[in-house]
Amino acid sequence: MTVTADGERCAVEVRDDGIGGAQARSDSSGLTGLRDRIGALNGVMNIVAPAEGGTVLHAAIPLPRKPAGEAGLMP
Repeated sequence: MTVTADGERCAVEVRDDGIGGAQARSDSSGLTGLRDRIGALNGVMNIVAPAEGGTVLHAAIPLPRKPAGEAGLMP
């Protein structure tokens, strides 16, 4: 798993070495739920899952902008 952040977004990449072919199979699928939660934060999620080989999930969520003059993290 890789997590990166810049001033505008947080990005996550998760890889596995399984058999491939991962996809949301229904509205109650864990992948569908994850996509919905990321979307609720104005983010996007993509899955690359070839029929054979590992699956890669990419997600990016925009970070909130701080008001001018605000520095550091909130306590």
